[in-house]
Amino acid sequence: MRDKKIEEALQEGLEHARAKGLGDVELYLSCSRVLSVKVHKDTLDDFQSSRSSGLGVRVIKDNRCGYSYTEDLARGSVVSAIDKASQIAALNPPDEHNFLSGPDESYPRFKEISREIEEEPVSRKIEMARELERTAMDFDERIINVPDAGYGDGWQEVTIISSLGMHHTYARNRAGIFVGLMAKEGDEIKYPYKYKYSHRLDDLNPAALARDTAREGLAWLGAKQAASGSMPVVFNNEAGRLLLGAFSGVFSARNVQKGISLLRGKSGQGVGSKVVDICDNALLPEGPVSRPLDDEGTASREVHLVEGGALKNLLHNRYTASIDGVRSTGNASRGSVSATLGLAPSNFYLVPRQGTVEDLMREAGEGIQVVDLQGLHSGTNAISGDFSLGAQGYYFKGGKISHPVHNFTVAGNFLQMLSDVADVAADLEFSYPRGNVSIGSPSFLVSELAISGESAAKDE
Repeated sequence: MRDKKIEEALQEGLEHARAKGLGDVELYLSCSRVLSVKVHKDTLDDFQSSRSSGLGVRVIKDNRCGYSYTEDLARGSVVSAIDKASQIAALNPPDEHNFLSGPDESYPRFKEISREIEEEPVSRKIEMARELERTAMDFDERIINVPDAGYGDGWQEVTIISSLGMHHTYARNRAGIFVGLMAKEGDEIKYPYKYKYSHRLDDLNPAALARDTAREGLAWLGAKQAASGSMPVVFNNEAGRLLLGAFSGVFSARNVQKGISLLRGKSGQGVGSKVVDICDNALLPEGPVSRPLDDEGTASREVHLVEGGALKNLLHNRYTASIDGVRSTGNASRGSVSATLGLAPSNFYLVPRQGTVEDLMREAGEGIQVVDLQGLHSGTNAISGDFSLGAQGYYFKGGKISHPVHNFTVAGNFLQMLSDVADVAADLEFSYPRGNVSIGSPSFLVSELAISGESAAKDE
């Protein structure tokens, strides 16, 4: 922890709790910085720069749990927050699975933050956003507008201190660029959007990202209706991670315990084909949300959820692990300092194998490559596993793309789809981090899914 005054306030808060016999106390301190810039028509359109700090408090006494928080880190406010959490705990019913633990024996080494991101002049970061817009607009006359071109970065330091001896701090940062544009031909307009993030600024290439996005927008022009029927479907890595993310919650032990996950009662059973391996790894090198410990102080580790198609593990925090009589997987998560402790994945992904998306199309011969999905909230059911989603992509035949297709739905069942995964490529990519979560997927081939487009037969 960098601020000694805050450190002293937290320690004095713990001493207050000990003196008053308030029970076991956990203090979760988060300090963060965020920068976001957007340009439009070569002019700075939006600029946001902020810093924030806050403290989440958890008190457990006699298996009763209470929470509170404060954004004022002075000693008096810390003590008040601890007292409030204690009062709330006294009003809650006891639960034998409510408890705090001391620190783990050891924690993995964690790399330092990128000084380059912190020290790069803001003017250069704004210029990266301008370069995105300029490159996209200059690429082709059919690129008529770039409504989204921007840069963002952030830094977060987390400290967890408890009355049971826990005291650990780590920090992480990352940066990203994004571009969304409009490609038009005749009356048809397409809106591709892409982003790139990294822990290193050198990995961000605005010109390359803008060109890739423009190419995609132009490739989507001239789209036809997809034919209806059951056929092989290739999900590229972008569509794949959208679909995997929509069902990531089914691997939560808490959801299984509540009976709101389709994986209930399936431990050790086959839930996918032999080529399906799903992993959650908070220690993944260069992972978007890698961290040495979770939000209640459990050391992070790699967790193999599905191996060779069989369900091996669920995601646990200490509460859910106590219910099931297993070890926590290190997936305790706080959405913010004001949130209660929950459970979430970290770097959650379908494990890559080999080959490219082109190899998958050659393997399938004929079918649909899905590159974008819509309606992920309303079109998925985590209890049944059913999904029906709007999509766009490409029709391929003879292993090669024939033409773009749009205005169709792809439907199936998540577990049945996993069982029908015929092959997985090597092109793993992760989603832009949302809090402590990032979803990754390579492209993968499903032997058969239902496509609803036009009723006519497929184009020859």
